[in-house]
Amino acid sequence: METEGIPLRGLENRQQREDGQATTSQIDAKKPEQDVEVLSTTFPIGLKWFIVFHSVSVVTVNAILAYTVSQITAIERHFGFTSSQSGIVVASIDIGFISTSLFVGYFATRVHIPRALATSTFVFGATALLCSLPNFIFSRHQHTYTNTSTEGPNLIGPLCLEVNQSTTEKCSSNFEDDNTASFSDSDHLPPFCILVISGILQGIFLASRYPFLVSYLESNTDKSKTGFNLGIIGFFTILGPAVGFGLGGVFGTYHITLHDVDITPRHSAWIGAWWLGYVVFGVLSLIAGVPMLFSKRSYKNQQMLKDQSYEQQRKLSLLKHFKALISVIWQLLKNPVFTLVEVGTCTFLFVMAGTGAFYPKYLETQFLLPAWQVNIIIGGTTMATSAIGTMTGGWITSFKSMTPLRNLIYVTVTTFLSGCLESCGFLFSCQWADQINTVGKGVSDGCYDTCGCDASYYSPVCGDDINYLSPCYAGCTSNNDTSYLNCGCIESGSATTGLCEADCSQIYLYVVTKALAALLGSSGMIPYVMVIIRCVTEEQKPMAMGVAAFINALAGWLLGPIVYGKLVDHLCLVWNSCQVGGASCALYDQDKFRYLINGSMAAGNFTFTLFSTIAIFCLIRRDRIEEKGEL
Repeated sequence: METEGIPLRGLENRQQREDGQATTSQIDAKKPEQDVEVLSTTFPIGLKWFIVFHSVSVVTVNAILAYTVSQITAIERHFGFTSSQSGIVVASIDIGFISTSLFVGYFATRVHIPRALATSTFVFGATALLCSLPNFIFSRHQHTYTNTSTEGPNLIGPLCLEVNQSTTEKCSSNFEDDNTASFSDSDHLPPFCILVISGILQGIFLASRYPFLVSYLESNTDKSKTGFNLGIIGFFTILGPAVGFGLGGVFGTYHITLHDVDITPRHSAWIGAWWLGYVVFGVLSLIAGVPMLFSKRSYKNQQMLKDQSYEQQRKLSLLKHFKALISVIWQLLKNPVFTLVEVGTCTFLFVMAGTGAFYPKYLETQFLLPAWQVNIIIGGTTMATSAIGTMTGGWITSFKSMTPLRNLIYVTVTTFLSGCLESCGFLFSCQWADQINTVGKGVSDGCYDTCGCDASYYSPVCGDDINYLSPCYAGCTSNNDTSYLNCGCIESGSATTGLCEADCSQIYLYVVTKALAALLGSSGMIPYVMVIIRCVTEEQKPMAMGVAAFINALAGWLLGPIVYGKLVDHLCLVWNSCQVGGASCALYDQDKFRYLINGSMAAGNFTFTLFSTIAIFCLIRRDRIEEKGEL
């Protein structure tokens, strides 16, 4: 991206050498003409069209970011990732983000920002296509399911055969693959590395997008309209994840092979076509970046070229920029308003990033929903209301009466109300039937002792309103087209595949509550940005957003998914190692999962409220001191 600004600087230097005898006024008069000449060759579009095309690219880029989260369950099942490994995949974006975010301010005055944004969009498209490659290179699809005594659809669980088979024999006998090969425990490493490398590349180019955008709009529009324009783009920023989750739900209804198979999306062995979304969004991103190549570098060329601070920033070397950055960071940390708001934000983002990475999995396990339906719910409710809230927040900040203090008060109030709604999540759960054969449970009559059952194979069945780990653990020795028969552990003697039906009607109230919480919380997003850029001096402003983004990514976005991945793994009751790739969790402790997700979300909101409330008093005190100084 650094090369984006080189052609223009080279042209200026050559022209100055050729016209060495020209007067200073003549050189100054030619600069705007040179800019116009360079820009005219690119068929520049207007600022309004730039906002439109950038909004489209924002949708595709953020759809890619959200799509990874929406497909965590499918990717885990396909390659045998644990939640800890999935957390690293999600956090890899922030590894790249952190590595470049501090230097964004240096390049902001040296690059052609629209072209830099277009380049980052192209990179997102290319890395999305890269994420789909593991499916074609390392895939071992389970698209033919057979069982020693099974012919009916969906009945693929191990039966009680009264033989002692090893785990490997059971896996191979119950899952046959057209590719014949199976993964070893280390075979998930190559796809894991590809996904992590793709995430790092995305993070590197993601770091510049928002600071570049804010700087570009601040330089080319009235400052009173910056919040409104950011609100519009913020709407599309949230719309992107809504599209990502929505289409992720659609793609999840197709099997990974895109062929008809004998199981349904509700089956525990189902793996959706997770790779398909990467291909679609990757191609769309490559297309969306093209129009921004034709935007002007500046729509106020004369003013920018005459602005001394702008010229001084361009002349700074990278070393001097880094030294200046250290000084600015120290000054920002001495700013109580900036520091308090950032501490609260880091705590909030740590929780939101951690819970958000595993929120789809939580809905799947808590309310017995298939992955595709969860993605539709998240995209159609939580993300949609967040988009509306963000645009509303941008509209509110457009009023001249919205001072930094009033913006901060608004953010504090909406975050507190959102936390109250998040606290209600404890009340909603799905009443599962009793589960036999899990940790600490089992039947006492030894009805399956001679069956040679394998606890690492999870294929649940339901009999007499009781869930069993597999048909083998229910003592079933045969089956017909619809059910398992001769089940020695079940009084009725028969069982059906899958978990027992549960009372999950509370999902509707839970979704409505989450949507309202998202609406309130997201409406404070743009006011928060305005607080950050308005509570610092003009000299600090170019770097303030970069510093804030770096701190947020390091303490919040990066650590959250990794830490919560470990916590979620500790909630696992049954590990399913009889699958391609390795062991992934098949059954979680519902109650502890509910406490972790909803308790963390509420705590994150209330913690931010605490720090922002203190910041309000500091801002009031500072305003009073400034008023006395003016008098």
